[in-house]
Amino acid sequence: MKKGVAVWIFSTLSFLMAIHAFEAALWLFFGKEAVLLKIYPIINELNITPLFYFAISTFLTLTFWGLTCIIALENPIEKFLNHILSDAKKQAEMEAEFVEDNRSILDMISETLTENNRLLAQIRDLT
Repeated sequence: MKKGVAVWIFSTLSFLMAIHAFEAALWLFFGKEAVLLKIYPIINELNITPLFYFAISTFLTLTFWGLTCIIALENPIEKFLNHILSDAKKQAEMEAEFVEDNRSILDMISETLTENNRLLAQIRDLT
């Protein structure tokens, strides 16, 4: 839910900045007066050049669009697979620790089997 709201907000902001960039390009290249700047009372009082308006609006358009892409393109399947792989790695570490902890028991079983095999070979030789 939060991801969707963030994508919606940043995509709306990037669209608004794109409209400003388009207006700035019209002002810069064709001399058409900027109408959108008049809706902002503080900015309207500043003497903004067409080149500055174009540069700032283009920069903000690309920034908001980039943030939208970063948020929207987070892959849930990749996130799920990373979680599964992390769990598998933890399980493998636990199993390796279990085997290491019980190594002495396995060594004793191995020694017992080796000794029993040797004793059976001796009994077979005697009979």
